[in-house]
Amino acid sequence: MKDKLTYQEETIFVLAARYAHNRRTGAALQVVKEILNKWERISDFTKEQLKREAKEASFNHDNWALLIDNEE
Repeated sequence: MKDKLTYQEETIFVLAARYAHNRRTGAALQVVKEILNKWERISDFTKEQLKREAKEASFNHDNWALLIDNEE
């Protein structure tokens, strides 16, 4: 397994997800794909935060479902 992400790296994912939650653009899919690409390196706390906040997204629900429904 690769090293865990740093706090700063995880924070960037959280902030990117928050930005994309309320936009009707391709940003959501790009953010979700990159988060899932690094999923094994993200802390459990941040994983739960990302899933919890993704449930509040206003748009692109299918994209956020990929993250919400992800089973490690």
